Amino acid sequence: MSPVERCLQRPPLPGNKGNDAVSLEVLKLLKGGDGHNLQVFTVRLIALNSQTLPKDGTELVAKIYDPLYFDDEEGYLNPFLCMDKHYTHEANAYEALAEF
Repeated sequence: MSPVERCLQRPPLPGNKGNDAVSLEVLKLLKGGDGHNLQVFTVRLIALNSQTLPKDGTELVAKIYDPLYFDDEEGYLNPFLCMDKHYTHEANAYEALAEF
C-alpha cells in the first residue's frame, strides 16, 4: 500500500482550531525529504491575521509533521497517529519550558 493510501485509510485525530490564521511562504528546506519524519523549513509569514503572532514578513523556522514522510516501510503503524504523538509531545514540552 502506498503512503498516500495508508494516510487516506487512517485520517488524523480531530483537533481544535485556534483563533489565529497565517500563511507561510517556504524559503528554504533545512532538513526533510524521504527518511525524515518531519520537514524543517525557513518560512516567511504572509497574509497574517493575528494580534499575538510576529508581524507580517517575519522569517521563522517551521517544522511540518507530514505523515506521508513517516518512516515505516512495513506499513504496520498508523502514520497520522505517530505524527500526532510526535507533535503533541513536542508542543507540550515547549509549554512546560515556557516559564524558564
